[in-house]
Amino acid sequence: MRYQSILTSFFILVGLSGDAIADRIRLLEMENLAGQLQSWPSDLVASKTVVIVGFERSHQADVEDWIGALGLPNDGPYVQVLVLGRGAALARGIIDGGLKKAFDDAQEARTFTVYQSAAMFSDAFQITDRSKINVMVVDREGRILAHESGPPSQSAAAKIKQSM
Repeated sequence: MRYQSILTSFFILVGLSGDAIADRIRLLEMENLAGQLQSWPSDLVASKTVVIVGFERSHQADVEDWIGALGLPNDGPYVQVLVLGRGAALARGIIDGGLKKAFDDAQEARTFTVYQSAAMFSDAFQITDRSKINVMVVDREGRILAHESGPPSQSAAAKIKQSM
């Protein structure tokens, strides 16, 4: 596992933005399931990317619901981040391998597993409730332009779409 030694996620708050609803974030490095190392926010898939964050296995259904509610194509301007925590790092090969079997190439490129502190990730993205899925629009400067949590509703999906 050549990437296990790579620090896949460090999140640093770097200041406030008057245009954004939350702090600017800077993610130093993230590795997707396709094995591609990316520097966030500059390597996000679009100038405004929908970042869908789940903390529990049960959140995967909500991920799919949000993708559908936003009408995002398989290769659309979104990424999904599964924050699994440090304890899951021991099973990384099994977890990532199982996910790769479930996803096609486009989904692998848009799926990131985080094996670091869930609290650190939450703090960086202003997430206050890890029991719910969190959906944000983040630009390549690290500004969070919109943030919703929980399953998609018509109004929440409209707010995210408006910020895209």
